[in-house]
Amino acid sequence: MAKKVIRVGKWDCNSCGQIGIHGPSTKCPKCGSTRPQNVKFYLDDNAPIVRDVRKIREAYAGADWICDHCQAHNKAKDTHCKSCGNIRDGLDRTTLDVVGRTAKSRTKTKRAKGLLAWWDRQNMVTKTIIAIVLIYGLTFMYRTTFKSKPTEYYSFANNRYKTEIPIVSRMGKVENFYFKTSVLISYDTTHQLEGWDLPEGAYKVKSKKEVKEYESRKVGEKDVTKTGNGTSPPRSKRGFRILSKKAKKEKDGYEKVRDGYTTERKRERVKVGTEEYKCGTKNMGNGYFEDKYCSRAVYDYEWVEKRVKKYKKVPKYKKVTYYSWSYIESEPIYKKFPIYAQYHRYKLDVRDIRRVELTEQSRAFRYPLYSLRKKKNEVVEGQEQDFGLSLFLLRDERDFEKVEEVLVNQKQWKKYNRNDQVILFYDKKGEPSVVTPNYWMN
Repeated sequence: MAKKVIRVGKWDCNSCGQIGIHGPSTKCPKCGSTRPQNVKFYLDDNAPIVRDVRKIREAYAGADWICDHCQAHNKAKDTHCKSCGNIRDGLDRTTLDVVGRTAKSRTKTKRAKGLLAWWDRQNMVTKTIIAIVLIYGLTFMYRTTFKSKPTEYYSFANNRYKTEIPIVSRMGKVENFYFKTSVLISYDTTHQLEGWDLPEGAYKVKSKKEVKEYESRKVGEKDVTKTGNGTSPPRSKRGFRILSKKAKKEKDGYEKVRDGYTTERKRERVKVGTEEYKCGTKNMGNGYFEDKYCSRAVYDYEWVEKRVKKYKKVPKYKKVTYYSWSYIESEPIYKKFPIYAQYHRYKLDVRDIRRVELTEQSRAFRYPLYSLRKKKNEVVEGQEQDFGLSLFLLRDERDFEKVEEVLVNQKQWKKYNRNDQVILFYDKKGEPSVVTPNYWMN
């Protein structure tokens, strides 16, 4: 028989905000407001069990009813409204009619305390800002702790200041200036060419009939005797003949064969009884709740000995016949025939382009001159200039090591003078670039 356990529920006042009011009470003890029509009873986790017989009878008496005249709550045993004296009739509704007979009781959730309570009180903007600050802070700590590496420095000093420069730079001074000019020149020239096609404008043509390619053509057929072996001979072939025949047994899987009986000891799940457990609560509609109990089977494991059939694997064999045969098959006969065409050797006048590199070591910039040849009808198509510096690189504070040539733009090229001290930087690709010490400090 299922257990019947009654617990006292609670409800909250919507008028003054009082929470945890005794379930059977129809009025708020703080403000005196009547229990609302759509009251929602709930059950605490530690709600005690009702053991008083009078209260148990009150719980099972039925749901409280609401007076349709003054909307006051009354007990199920009352025949008249305690507030206005109205007689109970069929128009009066119960709390379960308002809330719903299938309404589930809710458990009052525990409020968070400490840091979690403070976090729940913050709005979304504050939470986003805190998250961004934490991410940037952790990233900075990680980079400074695990990613930092000592930087090597190269000391440089002159009369005015002293600074430290990364070791990927070198100190030097300007030794000379130079500029390079690339001139694109177009000119007339004659090419000696040959080929199967004759272009327009060709002259001094010499043509000769030569073999351009070969074409394969079918000139007949011939009979060829072919042989083969296997389990499926092609009996429809012309001139088919079996040369040999041999039968053989081959394994074709396994099959189970009974091999007596054996005793096996197994653990089986056996039902040993039933048990009752709390599977929910029922809202009585008058401030009380009844615990629902369900029954379920209880199982245990026992060792059981059973006599079972015993099987063994036995290979299966099948009979396969292998044949060796021969047959006649026609094959086409092909022959290569040459295809002739005119092959030309000729001369052709074309307009070609070449690049001329001109270099001058001078401070005064000018475009180098190139004397054009009238016979070849040469024309300048374009020019490109590259400006550079020849530098002595500093090996120590007094000695300069070697000369290095560095390309710069025209604006920098005009800014430098001879014996100017400069800093030579190298990028990741090893390409050098020049900067003056004053520019580095600024």
